[in-house]
Amino acid sequence: MTQKKEKKSEEKKPLDMTTDEAIEFLFGQEGAQELKHAVRGMNPPPTGDDNGLKGKSKSTRKHSNS
Repeated sequence: MTQKKEKKSEEKKPLDMTTDEAIEFLFGQEGAQELKHAVRGMNPPPTGDDNGLKGKSKSTRKHSNS
């Protein structure tokens, strides 16, 4: 009887889930893996050439002197 109570307390509501947990909840583990694989193919990670830096430039944010 206590096992059923423990499982209910461990279950998360959809709004309390992380993105990965929600995807697995909706599509199952295999479906989630296929979806992740397809998305990675459409959006490959950035190459290491630019290292995420855009170069030197001045800030366009204006600073107030108050």
